[in-house]
Amino acid sequence: MNKLKYKVYNGNKIKGKFAEIENVVFLVMMISGMIVGAFSAGKSDYLINIAMQYLKFRNVTGFSEVFLKSAAVNFVFIASSAFLGFSLIGSPFIYCIVFIKGMGTGALCGFLYFKYGFAGAGYAALTVFPPLIISFYALIMSCKDSAVYSLNAYEKAIRGRGHFENGETRVYLTRQLIYIIVAFFSSVIDSLFVLLFSRFFSF
Repeated sequence: MNKLKYKVYNGNKIKGKFAEIENVVFLVMMISGMIVGAFSAGKSDYLINIAMQYLKFRNVTGFSEVFLKSAAVNFVFIASSAFLGFSLIGSPFIYCIVFIKGMGTGALCGFLYFKYGFAGAGYAALTVFPPLIISFYALIMSCKDSAVYSLNAYEKAIRGRGHFENGETRVYLTRQLIYIIVAFFSSVIDSLFVLLFSRFFSF
């Protein structure tokens, strides 16, 4: 079996625990974060200020600046996920990464709608959501692998029941690198869509 396709790094018991619920849990965390962020955007001066600065940055800078900022944000999230995967107690915190990402996105989209109405919603639909789908996919896949890796490390170190195959860490890091590359691709899409569509909005 190709190790890059080896979805869960160890025993069937751990695989069984995650296989049926992991996608649902991460999606729920993402959507919950977006809802919290959206409703908080109209009430929190701090979030409003961040959203305004972020929107201004996207609309007045060029392709490379938007790409670098977007890529840096995506890298931080996936790198955090990968790092927590090495922690024995990292698994619960990994779910929070998806929630925080969702909350930031929800805050931006909520601000756009509350501030600019349907024009803001259109801007979000054209420039925020297309790359977001790709970056969220990469982040969720990263978090899924990290959560399983962390749980297996805990089972092995604390309970003596986990098992690591030879080269397991190398495969784990290779997969995380692939997710970073996918996230960087979403940053290219992000920059391109901002360049193409931001001219139609006067915020």
